[in-house]
Amino acid sequence: MPQELPPLALLSGTRALERIELENCCLRASDLRSLLQGCRGLKSFLYTSRRCEVGPWSPSPAKFVELLRPHETTLHALILDLDVHRYQDKTDDRLALIQSLAHMTALKVLVTVPEMWHYVAVEDDVVTNDSVGWEERHLSVRVPPNVQTLVFGLSEAEKTTSPSQLSNLLSMRTVMVPDLTTLSIGGIEPVYVEEVKRLYLDLEPFMCTGPQELHAEVGPTYVRSVFDTGQCPHNWTEVKWAEQMYVAAPSEICLFARAYERIRRELPR
Repeated sequence: MPQELPPLALLSGTRALERIELENCCLRASDLRSLLQGCRGLKSFLYTSRRCEVGPWSPSPAKFVELLRPHETTLHALILDLDVHRYQDKTDDRLALIQSLAHMTALKVLVTVPEMWHYVAVEDDVVTNDSVGWEERHLSVRVPPNVQTLVFGLSEAEKTTSPSQLSNLLSMRTVMVPDLTTLSIGGIEPVYVEEVKRLYLDLEPFMCTGPQELHAEVGPTYVRSVFDTGQCPHNWTEVKWAEQMYVAAPSEICLFARAYERIRRELPR
């Protein structure tokens, strides 16, 4: 039998920790709970799960929402990319997805992928506005009310955000998310990208109202951050962000600004 790992616990003197970044991980819910409960004023949390066929796996998106609930009034930035098909204590897939983050009133920056949410991925457009309870599924009532930067990026599965949900979010922006100034949507298929661009144009009057004008973009925005360990640069200035990973000598740099990395650089340290 494999040796059982000891529980994760914070050392004394680290309870003032305000920023946590965990990449390519498979931490148990019990360890994450211990870690998060030990932080009294957490402001920034980043977690990307390890992709593998065999466990152990990370908790589900819904479980992360539960684990972060003690920080709903202090957390300013949340970046999550989780495997929605393989997760700890697998139950009904519908119960494993994010229903709402509207209770996270302090959140200013939110970066996720649409498939982590209930009724946000593009295939969920089969649910029409005439469906029972559709109003409760509107994205505008489920995102944090004070969010300023909102990113629905691409995961490895490259699933995209529902245009009807985007339409609802933009049309209700001044009422439900008046502080939203940056919206970034991941998409690589030309047909989808053009559809979202047309949606932006059609709803431009809603984007220009409110306290500040909304800047919206669509393109190959990936949430996942993959570090290239095959090259060892002599200094940090030689490292560049190319496609989906950090490389020391990239052959080509995508002209589209990666919202994930841009946001990450701008977070307070």
